[in-house]
Amino acid sequence: MAAFLLELEGAQVNSTTITDFLFSSKRLGRVNSNHFLAELMPLPKPSRVSIEPYHAIWKSVKSYEQDVKEKRFELIKETIVKNDNVKIIVSYDRNLTELIYNQFSLEVETAENWKYNEEQYYLHEFNLTNNRTILLLVTPFFGNGRISYDGLLQAARRVKKMLN
Repeated sequence: MAAFLLELEGAQVNSTTITDFLFSSKRLGRVNSNHFLAELMPLPKPSRVSIEPYHAIWKSVKSYEQDVKEKRFELIKETIVKNDNVKIIVSYDRNLTELIYNQFSLEVETAENWKYNEEQYYLHEFNLTNNRTILLLVTPFFGNGRISYDGLLQAARRVKKMLN
């Protein structure tokens, strides 16, 4: 995420600048940052199908999702709609992407799609009711080495072209 954000800002991307962004400057996900981070289903679990160690609260992953998903998406949607400075949404979560497609389906257009190292990327444009155009970048999962820095940087460069 830090590499992607640094590239969007036009900053140099390397281990030093990423470390500074994350740990020295502490810019990732802060109130005074130029981005908003949110997870649709933020509960840390050992796997997608496990509800451990929260079984005392929810009996299953399905009950957790039924209880949380709609409320979380409303918070995310409200942030997007109320903040005119939101220009791009990056999603690597299929459920969030589908909710965005369904909620903002008015005029969702695929501006670009491409593959990098066999991983699929999509860049969409959609219009909110107040005539704001927002980009939606759908990427592979950012974590666990699934997506390369080069793939992220290429995606950020494509986004920058669309924003300018």
